[in-house]
Amino acid sequence: MTEDTPSFILTASQELQLLSDQEVGSMLHLFAEQTEDQYNYSAIDNTLVDDSSHSKIFIEKFEPESGVPFPSPELPIAPAQPSIIINEDYPGPYDFEISLKPQAGNNTWVYSEKLNKIYTLISQSIPIDFKWKAPMESMYVRATPLYSALQYAQTMVKRCLLHCSPLEPSNLNIPNGLYDHVLRCQDSNAYYYGSVEANTFLNVIVPLGQPQVGTEFVRVMYSFVCNNSCPSGMNRKALEVVFTLEDQDGKVFGRKKVHVRVCSCPKRDKEKEEKDYVKHSLKGKKFVRSEKKQYSSNSSLDTKKYDLNVNICGKENQKFGVRMIHQMITIQSLENSSNAELKLNKEYLRAYLKSLD
Repeated sequence: MTEDTPSFILTASQELQLLSDQEVGSMLHLFAEQTEDQYNYSAIDNTLVDDSSHSKIFIEKFEPESGVPFPSPELPIAPAQPSIIINEDYPGPYDFEISLKPQAGNNTWVYSEKLNKIYTLISQSIPIDFKWKAPMESMYVRATPLYSALQYAQTMVKRCLLHCSPLEPSNLNIPNGLYDHVLRCQDSNAYYYGSVEANTFLNVIVPLGQPQVGTEFVRVMYSFVCNNSCPSGMNRKALEVVFTLEDQDGKVFGRKKVHVRVCSCPKRDKEKEEKDYVKHSLKGKKFVRSEKKQYSSNSSLDTKKYDLNVNICGKENQKFGVRMIHQMITIQSLENSSNAELKLNKEYLRAYLKSLD
């Protein structure tokens, strides 16, 4: 540029004035398409929270390339979990209540008021209503599956090996961190806490928000994705879910529990257990809910060795089958610590499983 040549500095608005209307329209249309692709908010999965470090980990399918973060939802702080979670009902200062109302003629899940127990098929949606006296406050409900028997109070409730498989239909298109959770919530704002690796209780927390107009409760949909009878999972142990009303800081303002049985025939099992309850009540004896076959005495335990010669397609399928049997024998060995045959069988299966790697 020479000294005789005039210099010009155009602003953005002046540059646009030099363009034709058609050129400006094309630029704005292109910009709108890029912005929509860059910030796809509809494709964010449920949030997984690593409870071992109490850090927030967001599982997202799309991240903006410009470095501008997605708006983070307000996430409740997870308090350090105790080694034993209390399961006693506590209405608290807000009179926390839960309610279950099965529809007439529905056999996929039923509820027993006598036993305070849900009987349900696997993967069935169960509506649970939550009510408290301070609906305007920002509150959350946490659902934690636990074993009812005191001897299993510190044992984590997790799914069996079969239902944890990536090939399981209920695990398709979800983060693999949810595979171990027995209880799932169908609310898109649900957060999942706990870790099998860190041995912290698996649970799910949901923001309650406010009741809809004309109601005094908030309804949340849950489902159970493993059966009580699964050998390498709950293995017939009695199950319950503890619901806690919490604030943003994880302070508990109420607690309610409900017993659960995930089975193949909910209505039949409900009628049978209610009859047993009435029969034992009439006899004046304490009714104990027990869903686990007892192996306490060695006399009733079958330790006879049986040959199993089965051809299985695929190396991984073979290892999976041996691993399931090893877990079953390990559980029986723990419950019958004095039985030498079970110990030997457990060690043999462990060695055999190691040889397959």
